[in-house]
Amino acid sequence: MAVRIPKVYDLHVSIPAEGDWRTAAELLTLLRVKGIGLPLDSAEIPLLKNVQIDVVRRLNLTPRSTKELKKSLAKLRRRYELISVYPSSQQLLAASVKDSRIDLLPAGALLDLEVRASHLAEAARHEIRLEVEVASILRVEGEERIKLLAGLSRLIKLALNSGMPIVVSSGAKNPFELCGYNSLAALAWLAGIPAEHIKECVYKEPRRLVEINRRKLLQPPLPKGVELVK
Repeated sequence: MAVRIPKVYDLHVSIPAEGDWRTAAELLTLLRVKGIGLPLDSAEIPLLKNVQIDVVRRLNLTPRSTKELKKSLAKLRRRYELISVYPSSQQLLAASVKDSRIDLLPAGALLDLEVRASHLAEAARHEIRLEVEVASILRVEGEERIKLLAGLSRLIKLALNSGMPIVVSSGAKNPFELCGYNSLAALAWLAGIPAEHIKECVYKEPRRLVEINRRKLLQPPLPKGVELVK
């Protein structure tokens, strides 16, 4: 009997609008990718209208200060289904893990920071996920890959021990870095996610996050000056 391969949500595909989307669209269908997180306006990519791919509106923030971070989140949260933040300093990391308007903290952005278990436990309390983008593993070799895998493995272990959910994405920058379930699972394991957590991180958590955020966006916004406390 054939094994049924789950249809995944790959929450970060960063192929540029001028990239080879014809090949990408074909591969996404072959790889049984149900949806993609796209930091582009899907209208820029007409080919996506011809394939049954669920496009999730994603925003990647690279703030220069905590003030800029809060201003961007206040202005843009309800325009996007996913928001990820790439903190470039300890101060921004500390602010990010306390803000429930953020969905994802990419592991790659945390590798050069001093990340402690307390940071990730705080992120977990605010329902923020650690995002592991596995295509980055394929872009480096030798000692650089060993260093990357060691860093990812440490963050993954910290996240699991701190109760922070993990989402595995491809982070693909070209069509040939796109991944289906099997490739995402294999690279996730290589990055240090234990086998018993693979399905949760690759299949269940990305889908759950999309569903939760879409329900939230259907709700009316809170009045100005009112903040929801969890």
